[in-house]
This record gives sequence, structure tokens and C-alpha cells, in this order.
Amino acid sequence: MGILEKVFLWFLQTSFTASIVIIVISLILKIFNNHISVRVKHGLCILIVIRLLIPVIPEMSINLFSTLYQKYENVLQLQSQRSNSTEEKELYSEGKEQNDNVNHNKNIQINEKDNEQKINNQNLILFTLKIVSIIWIIGLFILISTFLLFIFNFKRKIKHVQLHTYPEIQLLMNECRYKANITSKIPIFIYDGFKSPCILGILKPKIYIPEYVLKINDNTQISHILLHELMHYKRKDLVYNFLGIIALSIHWFNPLVWIAISKMKIYREYACDACVLEILGEKECIEYGMTLINFSKMFSNKKQYSQLAICFETNSQIKRRIKMIKKFKQGSYKISAMSLLCCAVAATVVLTGSIKVKALDVNNNVTANASNKINSIDKHEFLIDSSLKIYDDMKKAQNIAGFKFKIPDFIPEGYQVDAGFQIGKLSENNNALSIGFSKPNKHKDAFSLDIFETKPAESLKEIGDAHNKYYKDSNVEVEEQSMQLGTINGSQITLTTTTPAKDEDGFHIESRKRIEKYFVWKNEGVYYCIGYNSTYINGEKKSEWSNISEDTIEKIAQSIKYPNEINNVNYNVDREVSTEIGQMGIYDKEDLEKAKGLLGFNPKLPLKINEDIKINDSCVGISGNSDIKNNKINYELNSFYSNKNGSITFTAEKNSQIYEDIKKNGYFTEENLEDNKSEKIKAEKMNINDTEVFKYECNGDNSIVDYTWKENNIYYNVMFVNKCENSDEIINEFVNSKPID
Repeated sequence: MGILEKVFLWFLQTSFTASIVIIVISLILKIFNNHISVRVKHGLCILIVIRLLIPVIPEMSINLFSTLYQKYENVLQLQSQRSNSTEEKELYSEGKEQNDNVNHNKNIQINEKDNEQKINNQNLILFTLKIVSIIWIIGLFILISTFLLFIFNFKRKIKHVQLHTYPEIQLLMNECRYKANITSKIPIFIYDGFKSPCILGILKPKIYIPEYVLKINDNTQISHILLHELMHYKRKDLVYNFLGIIALSIHWFNPLVWIAISKMKIYREYACDACVLEILGEKECIEYGMTLINFSKMFSNKKQYSQLAICFETNSQIKRRIKMIKKFKQGSYKISAMSLLCCAVAATVVLTGSIKVKALDVNNNVTANASNKINSIDKHEFLIDSSLKIYDDMKKAQNIAGFKFKIPDFIPEGYQVDAGFQIGKLSENNNALSIGFSKPNKHKDAFSLDIFETKPAESLKEIGDAHNKYYKDSNVEVEEQSMQLGTINGSQITLTTTTPAKDEDGFHIESRKRIEKYFVWKNEGVYYCIGYNSTYINGEKKSEWSNISEDTIEKIAQSIKYPNEINNVNYNVDREVSTEIGQMGIYDKEDLEKAKGLLGFNPKLPLKINEDIKINDSCVGISGNSDIKNNKINYELNSFYSNKNGSITFTAEKNSQIYEDIKKNGYFTEENLEDNKSEKIKAEKMNINDTEVFKYECNGDNSIVDYTWKENNIYYNVMFVNKCENSDEIINEFVNSKPID
């Protein structure tokens, strides 16, 4: 037996023993769930990781794998016996009489057959063990290589990442460090490669913030984000996460390990939230919870010239966050005596063992009718007429834009289409199409193509005003001059956006200036604008983005063709499959028909409840009970409505355990995230036009009111966030609404 096989058996026994530990700790969590805080649960998961990484521990009398070792070691002995038997046969044939030799040879042949059978069986086991060991080491190598490749690519991509120097953010950072009692200085970098803020680095941690976060004019929300990331650093979550990756790479074949690591990640986030709430106190916990909710709804894939915002969050995820912050009480997350006892029991199990080491689409494109001639956008009827619509399909985007256009058949090497095809309203009868091109995870290496039929200077100024609506007191100026590239006669349009310096809330904000340059030309009655250079000036600091050469611009401009003539550029948009990202927005009946196909039913979609409550957005997403890894996808429709005092979310799906529990028992059970107690949420039965509707409020707090019912085997839920005095009247409109034909 080789070294590889012995090492594999070593870790196989470790994994088996760790599985028993996982089961024991799971039972502890189940039995003492009401008495264990989320921080202790996270600690118990860390004990599992330690057990997986330290196979040599104090030994107990039980050795489940000792027979395995003995069987494999006997192979060499059997092989030795075979050679000895052969030699014995020769000795008998030479030194004995004829009859004795024959009889003895028969006995030897019988013994040889028995030994050969045993050896064949052992060789088969050894061969199988060798194959399994090779598969294990290949899996380990793939996972480790993937992890190292991620680190290498990440290091390469962040070489030129901008260090955040805005003074107001630095002051917030210092204040958060003081609250968290952290003396180490942790730098903040702007990086759009992540969808949300995060902290990375064990030895030299750094906080990475997407650029869209800086556009939030709410210092309280930003401070909550920074404090959350600092608590990850203080709790050593970066170290535990790294150890978890190593353990998972070694024991990748054990499904219980995957479950345990997944649970550890979940408890890690809840434990971090608990620590932040302990610092903020009860007075600010509501604001912190709302910050988490707002950011869970934000999906940003913003580049320099393209903007995409798809809001999507499952109903259960929103309620889970709200309930946690609602029930928070100062000191509620302290470790109890029962928690300490459970930790002691778990540690005893973990640190004893039996090892005796003897050696080392969804994104299917929306198909537009190719025979339809594009004449006027007035012919298109929208169900939800958003000012910005994002499509993954070029044909649909052209149909919505209302005019025919060309696109480049050449882009620089390493660039790709990002954020889909965006249709923005310039006026009631005029649209603009925007396409962003960038290098993956390099927001500075990007350029845009804006296409429209109206005057370019005015149109670009309107687009610039829309992009800068988040900055107060900003002024956009336009300058135009002639420009020729090769045989193309056009113009250079420069947009200069200036934001003056000011003092706000005790902070001094430096003046800001952004200079964007476009090459504009006209082709067959349509204007094309390539945004090729951007210069940012913040106080005295100057940085340049998206600087492509004039030769490259000329090649791009010379290559434009109609979409059906494109051969060299891939314009297919692949959207990430995730429960946190909307898979498609619903704007018209064609989108609704595709949504029906994904959902498997025709949903209710009331567009207007009354003058105060109108639909803002609707999108199909992947429901939380999906198994994405095994491609078992379930969809749900979430529609969002405006409300004077809060918001309303209307969900339609094919499964609802909450409804079934209420129907059967009159209540459903849910875990309290503060004290981990299982709570019975009772429901009030209502009858609306012969439809059985259940109304429930969590812990009697009517800031969140839910109504759920089943109709034609479809489960519906309406959630009112913040107090709504006439919710019983409003729910009638939802129940009585009909699907759109």
C-alpha cells in the first residue's frame, strides 16, 4: 500500500469520525436550541472545523478502521506466503518419494489456490483503494487550484484599485473603529468586482466597497456597513473562513462537511449582526436592520458608463432580517451557562477520537417577432413602463428602442458586453440605447456606446443629468467641436460635471469634477457616441478612467453593422443564477408570457390598487427552496408597490410551507433569531369572497402584517412593512384581482 492510499485512509477515518461529531453537535443544537445563542452556534461549527483539520488526537478504545488497516497489510504477507509455497513445492518434489511427492503436491496446489483467491481479492481491494485515492487527490487538487487561482486573479485585478480617500468616509471609519474597540488601521478600497462591501485578507485585511455605495447620501447606513465588516475582523471570521476552505477541500467527498461549513457561514453572519447590535444598542437597531434590508435588495453591476439596478429579495429573507432586529434587546446575546455546558460537551466529543495512525438560460433569450417592422414606439404597450429597462436580447432591445441601429463588430481584446442592453427614456417619444463594454472586474477599463436619434449634445447632457442625480448642486456643461477619425467626420463632445466644495454635518467635502469625452458621428440618420475617456478630479487628486486610443475608436466606429451581420463579437448576456438576483423584469405582455413559462402558472399581477398604491417593479426570481447546484430551480414572482407609510410586497409561488402549517395547525413555527427559541405564530382566519385568507403578525407587532392564501393551487402572500391601518381593506383588492390575459 502506497503513501497516497495511507494518507487517504487517514483522512477518510478523520472524515468519518468528524461526521459523528457533526451529528452529535447537530443534536445538541436541536435539543438545546432555545438556550444557545447564534455566537455559540458559530463556535460549535468552528469546533467541527478543528476536528477536521487535526486528525491525530487522544485515542479511545474504539477503532472502527483497524480491520481495514489489517486487511491491507496482510496483502504483503499473503504474497510472501505464495512465494514460500512455491519454494516448498520444489523441495518436496526433489527430496521425497514419488507417492509422497504427488500427495504433498496436491496439498500445496489446494493451498496455492486458496492463497491466490485471497490475493486476488486483496489486489482488487488495493486497486479500488488506489483509484479512489487518485480521485480524492484530483478533487483536492482541483479545489486548491481553484482557490489559488482566485487569489492570483484577485491580486492581479486589484493592483490598480483606488484607495478611498474621501475624508467623510475616513471619519466614519475612525468612529466605527472606536466603537468596535479596534486599534488597527484597515484601509478602504473602491472595487466593483464584488456586489456588496466585504473585508478580505488575514494578515493585511482591507475593506472593498463597490462604487455605488459611495453614492448613498446617508452616513448612518455607510457607518453600519463599515461596522459590520470591522466586526468580521474583530471576531477573526477571516481566519475561520480560511480554515473552513481548507477543511472543505480535504473532505470534499463528505456531504455532511459541506452542510456544516454552510451552516457555519450562516451563523457567522448572524453572530456578526448580533455583535454589531450589541454595540449600537436598542435605539439604533431598527436603522441597522433597515440598512441590511436595503442592501440585500440592491444588485449593482455598475460600470463607468452603464447602470443596472435589479431589485430582488425573497419574501422570507426580508422577514428574517426584520424579525431579528425587531426582537433585539441589550445583552440578549451574552453566553449563558447552558451554552457553556453545550460547548464543553461538544469539545469533549471533538477532542476524543479513534485514530491509530500506522503511516502516513435560466437565461433563455426573449424571442421577438423578426417580421415586425419597427416604425414607432407608440405601438408598444407596456404593463410597467419603467424609465430604465434592461434586456438580455438584442432583438427585443431594438424593438423597444423603436429604431434600427448598428453595433460594433470589433471591440478591443479582453473586453466584453456587460449589464445587458439598456433602454432609457429621453422623452415621451424618444429612447436611447446604451451598451457597456468592459474587461471583467476592471471598472477603469471600460467604454460605452450610446445610440439615439435626437441631437447628440442635448441627449448626452440629459443622460449625464440622470447619472448625476445622486449628487446635489452638480452642474453639467457641454462643449462640442469637430473631430475626424480616418474617413469618419464627427465631433467630440465633452461633458464637464462640477460639484462645488462644501461643509456638511461637520465634514469638509472637496470639490469634484468629472470630464467625459465622447466621439460622436452620424450613420444612416442615427447618432452613435463612444465614451472613450473620463477624468476625475477630487480636490487635488486626479485619476483617469477608460482611456482608449483614437486608432481603437476608429476601428470600433468603422466596424458597426446591423445585429444580424455581426460575426466577431459575442452579444449574448449571461446572467448569474442566484436567489439574490432577479432573472428577468416584467415590462410588457411578452415578458409576462415568458414569466408564465418560468413560473409554471399564470400569476395575479394587479397594476394599481388605488391612487396611493401602484406597482413600481415586478420580477421573476429563483425561490429560496431551489437546489441550484443540482439544477432544481423553482421560480417565484415578486411585485413591489408604493405605499405612503412603507412598502408592499406581493409574492406568488407554487410552494408555501407556512400556509400549509397554518392550514393544518392554525399556526406555524419559526425560530427567534435573538434567543433561538421556536415560536408559534398564530394566524387569524378571514373570508374574502369565499377565499380562506390567513392573517398573522409576528409577536403581535403590527409593523409587519402578512396575509396568505391558496387559490388554484397557487400560493399568494402580501406583506405590509410598517403600519398600515387599512390593510384589511387593501388585501381585498389583491385577493379579488385576476391574472392578466
